[in-house]
Amino acid sequence: MKKLYIFLVLLAIFSLPVFAQDEYDENRIVFNWNLGNLGGALNTPLTKPLSYETTLSILNIGIEDRYTNIGIEFNPFMYYYGWPLPENMEYYLEDYDGYISLLNLIVYWNFLELSGFYIGSFVAANYMFIYEDFMMNKFILTAGFHIGWKIKVDSVSYSIIMGELGYRNNLDNSHRYHIGIKIDILTLLALYVLGGSWYYY
Repeated sequence: MKKLYIFLVLLAIFSLPVFAQDEYDENRIVFNWNLGNLGGALNTPLTKPLSYETTLSILNIGIEDRYTNIGIEFNPFMYYYGWPLPENMEYYLEDYDGYISLLNLIVYWNFLELSGFYIGSFVAANYMFIYEDFMMNKFILTAGFHIGWKIKVDSVSYSIIMGELGYRNNLDNSHRYHIGIKIDILTLLALYVLGGSWYYY
């Protein structure tokens, strides 16, 4: 739990520029959202072989300070499922069943933004896991860099795609190098429909 407390302190510190404004500016805050993300990742633990991970999040929402590019995001549902490479199955007998987290937070700083394209750093925490029962003493912490693209219209932005590279403290307290990609499920659905229509044209 100590690592989780450290993350919450960092979250409070990095959030200060978003809210500590000398004067009110109604255009300063950008509302970020998307319907959800389908993600895929590779995890390289220091003590176990390479493994895959699939995630599904529903309704990602957040706010970002337009001047500092510091933001916070939250989603109330994330599903995880992972599996090892076939040749490494002997190392993963019980670790990789599906599970759900209900409290998912990300704080980030995008140090480069241009026409919706961004590069930045992030810290993420996933908590309140469910696997047959609540696991209140389990959490995932991830920190690293991300790159992505979002559509911005005035004070609203919609996230389309994001890649991330970083370091993770996982549910079983193992330490992993993490690389992944997340794509908006509405975008995937649109591409599927368009691809089908072109195929039958």
